Amino acid sequence: MTDPAPMDPGTAEPAALSRLLRARATAKVLGDPDAPLPPSRRRGSVDRLLADAAWAPFHYPRPEGERGALPSPVPWRAWALDAPECRALLDRIRAEELSAGIVADMLAAADAAVLLTWRPAGGRRAEDDPAGAFDGSLVNMEHVAAAGAMAQSLLLGATAMGWRSYWSSGGVLRGAPVTGWLGVPAQELSLGAVFLFPAEGGREARPGKLRGLRGGVGDWARWCEVAPRPDPRGPAT
Repeated sequence: MTDPAPMDPGTAEPAALSRLLRARATAKVLGDPDAPLPPSRRRGSVDRLLADAAWAPFHYPRPEGERGALPSPVPWRAWALDAPECRALLDRIRAEELSAGIVADMLAAADAAVLLTWRPAGGRRAEDDPAGAFDGSLVNMEHVAAAGAMAQSLLLGATAMGWRSYWSSGGVLRGAPVTGWLGVPAQELSLGAVFLFPAEGGREARPGKLRGLRGGVGDWARWCEVAPRPDPRGPAT
């Protein structure tokens, strides 16, 4: 991947970035599974979005022996479906009579969907450890954090490109048999799915329920003051 040209600090637009960060918002756009929105292929736009989001930071590379057919050392993997494939997946889910809930409505409206996965250190599969899908190790924590940073970059890029977007836990997309249909290896664990919706269309667009609950910066951040070093001689007498 070619390293992008550095930004000139003199041309940066903090106000524009601030507007983008604040404009990103959950939009759960629902279509009609019996009459999906007309599908359009926007693979070029999604590829550009993924290429930009891939500059998210990561601290621990995925070992070569655990990369499979995708050779990158990044800890995340992205499994993308354009609108026609979203509709095809919807049809398969319905034909198999799987319980999809609201995911079916979103597949009926999406321009694209990106399932994001990561692989725990050591490659242990979730079904091998039903009590806990992965070790609570520093490496695994870093993998999840990196994949989450990539997901946020993806959502911000989608907002900048005019898509409405929704960060989903994935529901029926999280595991078998759907992941098998998409060719996702069993060792990959789902982080969630990003749905990209057209700027208009759909029966309903539901906003996020938690957006207004985050409070001000002072509700979750503090400036720190380093405690002075204790006097080795003990308290004054």
